Amino acid sequence: MGAEYSSAVLLLLLACGGHRPEDRDRELHARALAAGKDAECSGIQDTALRGDCESWRAGQLALWDSAAAESACDEISAALWREECWFLLSDNTEAIGERAERLCGHTGRFQTQCRSHAIGREAVRWLSTPGQEDQAMAGLEAHFLKSYPPERAYHEAQRALTSELLRRPRPFTPATFGYASDEIVVFTLAEHLRFSDCSRKQFASTLDPELVARAVADAGC
Repeated sequence: MGAEYSSAVLLLLLACGGHRPEDRDRELHARALAAGKDAECSGIQDTALRGDCESWRAGQLALWDSAAAESACDEISAALWREECWFLLSDNTEAIGERAERLCGHTGRFQTQCRSHAIGREAVRWLSTPGQEDQAMAGLEAHFLKSYPPERAYHEAQRALTSELLRRPRPFTPATFGYASDEIVVFTLAEHLRFSDCSRKQFASTLDPELVARAVADAGC
């Protein structure tokens, strides 16, 4: 997440609240964000700006002292900003696995997004080199099962895995997909075809012709 996300939440709240903070609060808020972990938020009177400042400060502090950052999140009185604070802690420290689950467990209304960010980070690590595609798929599917019914969870995991496979160097070869299932290979190739106007220039001749034919049919090429 980060400053862009925090600012988006803040702007939405201000728009819904129907008021604008005083210029002094705006100035204090801007100075605080620039100060990062040393931000001073207590002088800000506007509730939304102060909450945003407090969560931002804790998120920055997490890069230096995780225990202190978690205590700072706990001390935020406004539920929305306390939940956002835990979200920032997870994202700013690039938490994965059990740590991410623990941090995201405090994020309330942001829990689905927090867990999605965490599993995305873990998938990137799994897929940094070919060989762990099956593990990545299983992990992604297990993650999405926490939020969706089985069929939807599978398709969400498939799309997440595909998005990472599409980032790998071209041309596509059997090595590109490592231990990914034939279904994932076909789905990935079909996605590429849809985005490239059915061009097969980046398909190596070593790809299984049957899988390529299925991808072409699925893409409607």
